[in-house]
Amino acid sequence: MSLDPGTILSIIDLVQRAITIYKAVDDLPQQMSQLGKRMETLNVFLASFSTFVKGHPRTTQKQDLTLYLKNIEENVEKVHDLFDRYQKGIVSRSHDLDLRFRWATSMWFSLIDNSPEKIQAIMDEIEHYTNMLNNYMTLELLRLTQAALQPKPAPKATTPATKKPPQTAPKAPSPSPTTKPSLNPRPPPAASTTTPAPPRPSSRTGLSLLVIDPSNTGRSLQAEALLRLLAHRFPPFPFTKIHSAGFFVRDTAADSCAAAIARLDYALPMFQKPITPSGAPPQAEALAGVFGLGGDGVPEVRKAFEGRGSRGVRRGVFGYDFVAVFTKRELVNLGKLRKALGGEGKARLVHLGDYKGEGFREIGVPKKMRGGKENWVKKAEEICTALEGFLKKEVKWVPPVAIKNGALAAA
Repeated sequence: MSLDPGTILSIIDLVQRAITIYKAVDDLPQQMSQLGKRMETLNVFLASFSTFVKGHPRTTQKQDLTLYLKNIEENVEKVHDLFDRYQKGIVSRSHDLDLRFRWATSMWFSLIDNSPEKIQAIMDEIEHYTNMLNNYMTLELLRLTQAALQPKPAPKATTPATKKPPQTAPKAPSPSPTTKPSLNPRPPPAASTTTPAPPRPSSRTGLSLLVIDPSNTGRSLQAEALLRLLAHRFPPFPFTKIHSAGFFVRDTAADSCAAAIARLDYALPMFQKPITPSGAPPQAEALAGVFGLGGDGVPEVRKAFEGRGSRGVRRGVFGYDFVAVFTKRELVNLGKLRKALGGEGKARLVHLGDYKGEGFREIGVPKKMRGGKENWVKKAEEICTALEGFLKKEVKWVPPVAIKNGALAAA
């Protein structure tokens, strides 16, 4: 498990599923009702904690916070199982016992895995680890507030070098009413011909990034192309390894994740899509939206996408420094895949929509224009804005010009 918004969202998803069952079942025992209310409180807290993690990703106690979060996740899984078994009349999964008649569920609460003591222990553990996370958030925010209020140290005084008094030219006599002003005034200074300032250097280099959408034929290719254009135009670039993939693409490689993806327990039916074979060509309009309609763009970069086929997700997906997505669906799905693969890997899951500024978070498929064509130029500009915010916030890299697809392709 890692401390990132994708992991937290997968826990929130499980909490919400438990709440759905809690609200659907009538006449719950009192302690089960208390457990359901505790889930509602936890749901609100985790949403707040997810926002905190987005704003403060480099916390000094990541290992401890990840452990607290893992304990909460394990207890939430127990809660979901309790509600699920109660709704279905299953006494114990381990003993393969169920209640044949729905009226007999009144006995459920006192049998085997469902004792009040066990339920109370689950609530106590959730309360304990939630308090630990909350205490850390409070202390961290207090520390940041105090740091912001600290006066900045005054610059060290330096002894100014002794300078000769400036020699001033004698003042010209004021023109008399009969004196005409000069018709040949001193020409203005020539306009500066200096080149734009170089990009602000990043404190992080040699990074890797994987961009994922469902099919790897549109948005993910646009993002990859834009990043490669930046790397080509403004070396040295923080990211030296830039790839893209489709979550629902069956890769032919031996380490393909397609089988694991097909077996995932999806949060919602709409979060699952049919898995398609790899090798599908890019959408021409999507690449044209980046390289310029009808233009050649940057040949060195564009050539990398000629004859390119769609690629799927492989087992090394979480070995990248960052894995970026466009929608909540991919963020939740990747959180589930990470857990299915053992929770390993250093990758931070990021939602590019979080870096757009104001407006709707999701970066969906492009809207259609008149005539039915999708507006991929507009989509490329939206992804440009998100990438600019991502680079500035996460790796402290700022280009000397705004990232716009036309300007980059023409460079």
